[in-house]
Amino acid sequence: MRLKYSKKDFQKTYNSIVKEAEKAFSCNRLSEGIKYICCAAFYQYNLNIQLTDERLDNLIIKLSERIVPLTKDYTSQNGNVILYDSSALDNRGLTQQYLDALYHTEKYNILLVHDTFFSKNSIRILNFCKQHNIATYELGSGTFEERELKLINLIKDFKPEKVLFHLFPFDILPLSTFYAFKAVTKYQINLTDHGFWLGASLIDYSCEFRNWGATLSICRRHLKKEQLLLLPYYPWQEKSVFQGFPEQVKNKVIVFAGGALYKIEGGHGYFYSIVKRILEENHDVVFLFAGDGDRTHINKFILDNHFEDRFLLLGNRKDINEVVKHIDIYLNTYPMIGGLMSQYAAVNGKPILTFKDKQVEDVVCLKGFCNIAIEDFDELIEEANRLIRDPGYRKEKGDLMKSLILDQNEFRESFTKSFETNTSTNEVRCVTIDDKFYDAYPERINEGKKGFDIENQVKNDCPQALHWKMILNLYWATFRHRIHITRIKVFRMMFSEAGTYK
Repeated sequence: MRLKYSKKDFQKTYNSIVKEAEKAFSCNRLSEGIKYICCAAFYQYNLNIQLTDERLDNLIIKLSERIVPLTKDYTSQNGNVILYDSSALDNRGLTQQYLDALYHTEKYNILLVHDTFFSKNSIRILNFCKQHNIATYELGSGTFEERELKLINLIKDFKPEKVLFHLFPFDILPLSTFYAFKAVTKYQINLTDHGFWLGASLIDYSCEFRNWGATLSICRRHLKKEQLLLLPYYPWQEKSVFQGFPEQVKNKVIVFAGGALYKIEGGHGYFYSIVKRILEENHDVVFLFAGDGDRTHINKFILDNHFEDRFLLLGNRKDINEVVKHIDIYLNTYPMIGGLMSQYAAVNGKPILTFKDKQVEDVVCLKGFCNIAIEDFDELIEEANRLIRDPGYRKEKGDLMKSLILDQNEFRESFTKSFETNTSTNEVRCVTIDDKFYDAYPERINEGKKGFDIENQVKNDCPQALHWKMILNLYWATFRHRIHITRIKVFRMMFSEAGTYK
């Protein structure tokens, strides 16, 4: 049985990691210090008790100060822009939207820099770059210092006047290196707007995609309103071959959800309750889920409710836009909505069912307002039933969603004006932040959904910061795993001796 952590327990561990990072830097143990910063950022990103930390940013500045002499006499070249990307994955994040917008300004010489290596999941991005004469560069592997020197030389050779960051929340190298080049204007593409990320005090501007994230940047990341460029995005669409659905969907109404599985964990199990009610009350419905992660809970739900032929897991799909084209109704994940998935539903004219979370309206209602989120559970089920049973109503709601979503040309135009003037062309409005949204993070860890990953990360990267409860939870997790392995070995031995196991 897992011991549960209080908010005080969580923060005590986090502060211990930060102190170890500060101690390492004070003793000039930079490699250790970098590892501890990453560990602290990963830990806090999974908690989001706070969304920025000046202590960590100050350590990154200390890293940066080491290389200031190497930036002497740097002069930027007007029109040269770097898009620095930690992932550069096709149809993931906002790489393609920003590359496309940069290219269509027809004013910039663009260089796409990958933090490590492009992969087989970057093929479409690389093809776009090749077709549009956009240069690419991989920093590759190596020590922090080796990659840092590569990046310094690249900056000095290319001479960018601006850099756009598309980063993981715990990235250090691009922040520390570019901070030393004061003449380069730095923009953060705030993709993870709900969560913790490093470097809020090291950037010049933050590209926000909704007022919810902009509000957090002002109130909890301490950015000024004039630093925010509100740029609502659109779903990137490319022609791809539809990979098909399982046989069970034939002649059925298809309700669909998608995203990382952690988005449906916590939140008092409401997502599962919604799916259960929909399937129990509508026998002509099949539910599909695209995405992956820890399947323990979702598999148990399917088996316990005998939904093996009606709740089908698709895994990760590269043809996600085609998947959404072939569904009937999109159900948002809960307690965390899928912003990009909601946009795919809207652009393809599919009705959207969303429980409680009004953030969906920030990413879909970009040309007009519409109440999408439904606060009451029974009212949501009633709406779902009507959409399932009335095709005319379903089409009407889908057409409404399509009329509200932003298109590619509108994003290009908004980006061009904002990027050239460093002024938001869309009004930044502060909205109310419901702190209950963040309750799901510690709840998920306490339920064990993400706990082992986080505890293991601390154990591996900064064991001296382990809370005593973490030590016991790791011990019991290891003990249970050993018992499980032993049982498997015993069963195999028994079957083998009986001549039935091969």
